Amino acid sequence: MILLEHLKRILENTQYILAHWGALLENHAYLFEQCANILEDTAFIRRFKNILEHTAHLLENPYQDQI
Repeated sequence: MILLEHLKRILENTQYILAHWGALLENHAYLFEQCANILEDTAFIRRFKNILEHTAHLLENPYQDQI
């Protein structure tokens, strides 16, 4: 009986640990998703900055690209 009690306790502890690992993995998935969103936003900002710089260049030298 003592062995069964210990095995039951081990199983309960294992279930507890696995539940916490599951929650931890969900949190990591959320963090990775947020990182991906930040990288997408950064790429968009970089492209938008390039467009603005090119537009400023065209406004400063409107005829340069026509040559």
